[in-house]
Amino acid sequence: MAVPCAHAGHWLTALAAAAPVVAVVVWIAIATLRDRRRRRGAR
Repeated sequence: MAVPCAHAGHWLTALAAAAPVVAVVVWIAIATLRDRRRRRGAR
């Protein structure tokens, strides 16, 4: 039995919608890690 796969256009629109959200989450995570490292260095 073959597993059905969505049309490539559906995947592209889903990625286009999710990419900005993922980018913001990654940006916040990097900023948080940098802030924690700076606070450790200031002690």
